[in-house]
Amino acid sequence: MAFLGKGTQFLREDDGTPGTYNAAARLIELGDISPTRDTTDNTAHDSPAGHKEFLAALKDYGEVSLTLDFLPANTENQKLRADFDVDTPHSYRIIWPDDDSTTFTFSALVIGYGIQTPLEDKVRQTFNLKISGAPVWS
Repeated sequence: MAFLGKGTQFLREDDGTPGTYNAAARLIELGDISPTRDTTDNTAHDSPAGHKEFLAALKDYGEVSLTLDFLPANTENQKLRADFDVDTPHSYRIIWPDDDSTTFTFSALVIGYGIQTPLEDKVRQTFNLKISGAPVWS
């Protein structure tokens, strides 16, 4: 059954307690998860009917973008900003509010973040994470 995105959570694995995840504060928007797969050209002179042939190559789960309210004192949001300066992937989790609480757990590098300061709206922060390796759906 279809469901609304309200209640979706974005979580970061606790540094001191592996397997424990803490929610980032005030998630406003979560971007697409759009995996792609590379291909390798396998065309030869004897390929049938003059058509190109391809082999499946590496998969790439791409990037995840998120928008949060800018809460400078929030510990989890501070850790997300600090992850930008770390050269190794960190573990994150998304939990959707469907009947099964579908979960997407992945390692990623924070490859960018920004702070938006509009004149007549909330100050927000954005993050871009590059997924590294294979995620786990559950």
